[in-house]
Amino acid sequence: MPARNGVPDAGQIDARIPPLNDAYHIANDVRAAVKLKLDIGAGNRMNSPSGVTENVNRMRKFTAPQIILRNAFVRNVADARRIADNAIRARCGNCGEQAAVAFVMLIDRGVEPLDLMECTSTDHSFVVIGRRENSDPTGYDAMKWGPDAVICDPWMDDAYPCPLMFVKMADLVKVFAFRSRCRYRTIDGRVPL
Repeated sequence: MPARNGVPDAGQIDARIPPLNDAYHIANDVRAAVKLKLDIGAGNRMNSPSGVTENVNRMRKFTAPQIILRNAFVRNVADARRIADNAIRARCGNCGEQAAVAFVMLIDRGVEPLDLMECTSTDHSFVVIGRRENSDPTGYDAMKWGPDAVICDPWMDDAYPCPLMFVKMADLVKVFAFRSRCRYRTIDGRVPL
């Protein structure tokens, strides 16, 4: 059923969610591809080579004026692409840039639905593949996000099914409260505004 009055049909979107095993393999492939593209690394990791933090900061200063909504990090696919392109050119980026690169790679592979997520209690970004359309992205609930939802987290160098989030992010995230910075899915072959 097509979208009505600009409201997407949840069943139509949820039907595009890849099966768990496929989503896991896709997430893992993209996670590895991000590491190859951003081979200098992140500036905020304990094992970061010297100078990476400065490279990330320089790249962010270059990127900031290109973002449509200033100080919003990313709210749409165009901004995610700008962030990803600049991170790839600089060959480095922290979790936000790494998640944006993964998000764009997944879009380009035709994977949907996708969420570029941010933890609201900690400065951390990652991608969710296959979150159900009518689930609440702000409160983590693996069952409501869907049985096939998978996390792709290049900064943590990991990909896993959503139910493992409590274990995988336990050291990083104190409060499991999130928001979707950018949701991507097609409706009737079109990306919604």
